Amino acid sequence: MGEIMGTDHLLARLRSAQGHLRAVVSMVTRTAPPEEVLPQLWSVQAALSAAGERLILAQLRASSKAILSGPSADQRAAEAERLNRLLLLATQHSMKSRR
Repeated sequence: MGEIMGTDHLLARLRSAQGHLRAVVSMVTRTAPPEEVLPQLWSVQAALSAAGERLILAQLRASSKAILSGPSADQRAAEAERLNRLLLLATQHSMKSRR
């Protein structure tokens, strides 16, 4: 499953976000000016967004494969429903983040 999910790439994105977040916490702790903090904060957001996109893409591929070649109609329908819930969740998040 790790290969399908792109675990190494996903972990790299999350570790990148973690490193940037540590920098943000350090900067805020020493009361760095916003013009120093904000670029790091935006880097955290970008790394997390990239990780989320990677996770969704990996699941889309895995679900598509399962839907097309699942052993039973019930399993294919369940996977299609799961994919539908995931895409709905992603859409709802996307709409909230645009506000």
